[in-house]
Amino acid sequence: MNNYTDIFKKAFEITKKKLFLWLFGVLVALGSGLESFDYSKMDLKSYLVIIIPVIIVIILALIFLSVTARAGMIRSLGKITEKKKTSFKSQLKEGRRFFWRLIGLEAIIISSFVIITAILFIPIIFLFSSKNNIGGIFVSLLAFLILLILIVLGAFFRIFGRLYIVLGNISVVSSLERAYSLFMKNRKESLMMLLLFIPTGICVYIITVILWSSVSAFFAVFTWIARNIIGESTDTIASVGTILLSIPAMIFLKAIYEVFSQSVWVIFFYKIASPKDGQGLEEKEEEKDTASAPDAATSGNFS
Repeated sequence: MNNYTDIFKKAFEITKKKLFLWLFGVLVALGSGLESFDYSKMDLKSYLVIIIPVIIVIILALIFLSVTARAGMIRSLGKITEKKKTSFKSQLKEGRRFFWRLIGLEAIIISSFVIITAILFIPIIFLFSSKNNIGGIFVSLLAFLILLILIVLGAFFRIFGRLYIVLGNISVVSSLERAYSLFMKNRKESLMMLLLFIPTGICVYIITVILWSSVSAFFAVFTWIARNIIGESTDTIASVGTILLSIPAMIFLKAIYEVFSQSVWVIFFYKIASPKDGQGLEEKEEEKDTASAPDAATSGNFS
């Protein structure tokens, strides 16, 4: 357990001292925020021709910045772990080299999950449509367990795959192969690390709720005072004010969490994935050979 504590302590120190990593975190947070944005609330009927292309361009730009920033963050953390000099500007520029490979990794993981999910649901639909409810329930439970395993595997394919692509400078297929091998050889340690993120995520969620509630309460009081003392309705001001204060604060909080969590996984990765021949994980720029990438077969340094 001390090993996990040390990893979290080191990640906290990196997050606290290397403030330039927060810039990467902000860019990553901006891109990941697209997943939770509710576009259904936007009234675009009168401006579809103009607004939709603009929204698409903005989304694509944010995705590019987010993926590039994550690659830059991983590279920076790798250099920090290896006690080498690094900077935001240089690593953001280098991060662009990994954009398409990281997108390819996401595409393979997501498409595979969708296809397998569809295959699992076919017999369930058939059984229920045939009035075989008992069989349908049994197969549904079995499918749920399979999907749960796939979600966990997908998480580690994504976590380790990104690290292999950026730190090892290898192809998407090779990163998936090594990610699987690394996970299988360090199942207990990897699952424990993932479980330790549950209370961390809960804490971040609680802080976010408290933050949003505090800002909303402040503007609710402001609105009440304005109505009863000034005699004017300020509902619009309250709504806009809540959004303008809450969203930047939540992006900032998300950015810090991204830096911390990525720091944890990079440090953990360096412990369980041994570099070949004592070399660092980063491949030389002019070499396409993957010999310097971590060898998933030589693990077991988590002691």
